[in-house]
Amino acid sequence: MKEKAITLEANSLHMFYRQYVQLLNPLLGLSNRQLDTLAVLMFYNHNLSFAFNNPENPLKWKTLFGPASRKDMAAEIGMEKMNFNNNMKVLRDKEIITYDSIMEQILIDPYDVDKQFNVNFKFKINTDETIKNEVSKNGQNV
Repeated sequence: MKEKAITLEANSLHMFYRQYVQLLNPLLGLSNRQLDTLAVLMFYNHNLSFAFNNPENPLKWKTLFGPASRKDMAAEIGMEKMNFNNNMKVLRDKEIITYDSIMEQILIDPYDVDKQFNVNFKFKINTDETIKNEVSKNGQNV
């Protein structure tokens, strides 16, 4: 299988998470402000994972989704708390987050290996269609 790589540089973890969710957005279908909300949630989750010494600690999730953290996250991205909470509802409706977690398939830690993180997309094409080269000649398909 042929691999292609594009290297993206981020000057901060905030920027990293924003770039990451932007790359996933064709699959997620979020607005820019919803992407901002998801990125700041992932950033806070990353920081709280260190504070709780366990990424799956239930108290970490309560802290992350608690009112004080939501207020801080909204302020950090320049969003009214009500709009932030509305964006959180959209993320829950799309099952990207729940009341106590972030979808495991998108949850990442950029510091797992040498401050680098690779995202691989595998495309499996399930089709019996054949590709036809249609050549137009004098306005008619040949």
